[in-house]
Amino acid sequence: MRKILLLSIALTMFSCASGDDSVVNSSVENEGKTIDTTINYKSPYNYRKGLYLEQNYIKYNFVNGTNVDFEVVPYFGLAYNIEGYYSTPSGMPNLGANGQVFGNYMAAEKIKLAPGGVNIIEGTYAVPNNLNNNGLGYFDFSAYPSISIGEVAELGKRGKLFYVEFAVDGSPILGKVKLPIKYDFNTNNLGVLPYPWQKLGLSDNTLGEELIFNVESLEVCSTIIDGGTYMDYSRFTYNGRNYYLKVYMNDDNIDVVLKEI
Repeated sequence: MRKILLLSIALTMFSCASGDDSVVNSSVENEGKTIDTTINYKSPYNYRKGLYLEQNYIKYNFVNGTNVDFEVVPYFGLAYNIEGYYSTPSGMPNLGANGQVFGNYMAAEKIKLAPGGVNIIEGTYAVPNNLNNNGLGYFDFSAYPSISIGEVAELGKRGKLFYVEFAVDGSPILGKVKLPIKYDFNTNNLGVLPYPWQKLGLSDNTLGEELIFNVESLEVCSTIIDGGTYMDYSRFTYNGRNYYLKVYMNDDNIDVVLKEI
């Protein structure tokens, strides 16, 4: 995994990548979109594109803007509601647990960031991993038994990051933070979501929240309940100091950023 120690450069890059919500790529009009300006949603994941990515490339940025050691465990699941494709979860001991293929996740090896550290994982696979990224930096699933190789390969092509667990200075896990989506987007008086979103009819087996999907990009999302247990951020206090962990997302990158507040 490629490490960059110049934190100031990385933070500048991050602020530029995640702060511009004004540009919408018009070239995807006929191919399905992972961009929904009505709920300020941008995602790099899109089944309709050749590499299953909105920009045919993805970059995961893990940034520690603090003076503590930061540890992140990323959790990945199947990204797309492809009709009939995952009708039977056989051969998927982890992703097919409980007889369903959505709402189950596989953890990559822990990512450790020293104070001021940055780790970038990028590539043309949706989930660059130890099977597909040719040593260019990857999420490591090698701790799973050989029976899971097919699952790791499928995650590489058609998977996505759903949430991270985190800790500092070797502490026990302090919490979970999810990918962002509009809060309470799963609640509607009529029981019908606005186009292009639909309910998947399943709940997340790990986080216990409703799953929905985008009918244009087929991307599956785990919803966030306003004031719920799991959000797209976490505020916590450690050794008398206050910290803020946030996940940001755009159409070509995902940023996991810890800072002191």
